[in-house]
Amino acid sequence: MEQTFVEDQFTWQQVVDKYIRFITASRELEDSIKALRNEGVRLIGSLRKALPPPEIDRYAALYVLEQLPVSERLKLFPELVYLASWTNGFLETVRSLILSLPRDWVLANVEKIAEPLMQQGTDDEYRRFLELYEQLDRNLARKLASKAEQNSNADIQEAGREFFQRLSVDTK
Repeated sequence: MEQTFVEDQFTWQQVVDKYIRFITASRELEDSIKALRNEGVRLIGSLRKALPPPEIDRYAALYVLEQLPVSERLKLFPELVYLASWTNGFLETVRSLILSLPRDWVLANVEKIAEPLMQQGTDDEYRRFLELYEQLDRNLARKLASKAEQNSNADIQEAGREFFQRLSVDTK
């Protein structure tokens, strides 16, 4: 019984030590971000380059982007819309960043950025944009679903129909 207690204490101490290292690294990262912004380094340009693959750069860029004020995030809106157009492991983070922007501004700009992505896209792009648009404005989502139903691609048509079916179930 006593050996288990000693092992538990050792394991717990490892957790505490790692937590302390994590907090220290988090503070150092915050200080680095502040220093970049204070020194006038072109942080937005660096983030724009980091958002495409490799993924570790993308995750770091998204983390930094979450720390920036809205005025800075707006500069990367096209990149965020692109990242919201396909299924990926950071989709919720990207959507959250988009939803954190001024709603009226997003509604005024999202279609002109999303449209070219859907012109050559598949049902996946339509589905991801239907989900995003639904979070932004249901009427915008309905408009896209109608457009999807008129598309020549059967999979895209199905995405539009499925959206309307889900919407009718949600409103009952």
